[in-house]
Amino acid sequence: MRALVTVMGLHLSALIAFAQDPTTATERHQLADGLYARGMYELAAAEYEALLGESDRVAGADAAYFRLGECQRHRGNLSAADKAFKRVFEKYPDSAFRHRAGFRRAKLFMDADKLESAVPLYEALLATEPPPDIAEPAHYHLGDAYMQTAKPAKAKRQFGIVRQQFPDSPFTVYATLKLASLETDASGEPGLDAVTLFNEVLGKSTSDRVSAEAIFQLAEIRYARGEFDKSATLFERLLKEFPEDQRTAGAWMRAAWVALKAGLYADALKTAEVSMKVAQPELMPDWLYLKANAERQLSLNEEAIATYDSVLASSGTERLKSAAQEEKAHVLYRMGHYVDAAREALEITLTDDNRKDV
Repeated sequence: MRALVTVMGLHLSALIAFAQDPTTATERHQLADGLYARGMYELAAAEYEALLGESDRVAGADAAYFRLGECQRHRGNLSAADKAFKRVFEKYPDSAFRHRAGFRRAKLFMDADKLESAVPLYEALLATEPPPDIAEPAHYHLGDAYMQTAKPAKAKRQFGIVRQQFPDSPFTVYATLKLASLETDASGEPGLDAVTLFNEVLGKSTSDRVSAEAIFQLAEIRYARGEFDKSATLFERLLKEFPEDQRTAGAWMRAAWVALKAGLYADALKTAEVSMKVAQPELMPDWLYLKANAERQLSLNEEAIATYDSVLASSGTERLKSAAQEEKAHVLYRMGHYVDAAREALEITLTDDNRKDV
């Protein structure tokens, strides 16, 4: 190991020494490539700039500009990287680096969240008919950019191209996931193919993140359709199989409400009791209200009344407290405590929705 380190050190020393006096453009290019290969981007960029400053007609100028762009990208100098990639793409139409430079340039703007700038660059790149290894991610990222800039029809077309032309691409599962999410319109009603697409994602996914997202979206679709039993099963799967996923943390309350609507009152109560132990203070009134409803459905009347009282004493919204007071009155009425039920009813704020029941 010590001998290897010594040899590498001598080789690096030789490169740096050579950097002080390269005698030809070819030697300078070789030096720059050597520094680039070792990740010494600042030194490599200086050599590429020196090489290209003499004349951009030197042999391999297209490769030098591309690697200069890569050096600047790694250094975080995005403006300089963009300039270098642009030159390769526009000035060297026959270069083997042209399509890679066009993709890198578009991705610079995509990663910087400048989507309106990234879109025309991806479009220009795809117009040149790049090879599959570049066309695949370009179609996917263009679809993503369209999706994020509220152009769903164009986004669907790009994701569809990925699915049809590159079925074995690693981007296909992600494109299918995005396409499925677009099959839900602005009102939240599921599209005709959304369930099929999300199930396809589950069948092909090798990523926990993607699988968890597909399960969550399927659960939401089933919920929107009133298929609470199916939704409850999916939420249960999400919570058990992917407890650390980013969707899971916010899904516990949804899962509990779905269980309640599906008639799984004991499951809803258990979820509420477990979640309340770690719930953030601002969510406690909502958990209390859910817990009280589960207790009421299980005919745990005394427990339900006590929990509704906790809601009324909490920092919950007036709407939540009014709902809790109405439910408490129902429990008292069911228990035959009519005077107490009437007293609670008199204190409820009347609305068009609750007036008749109250």
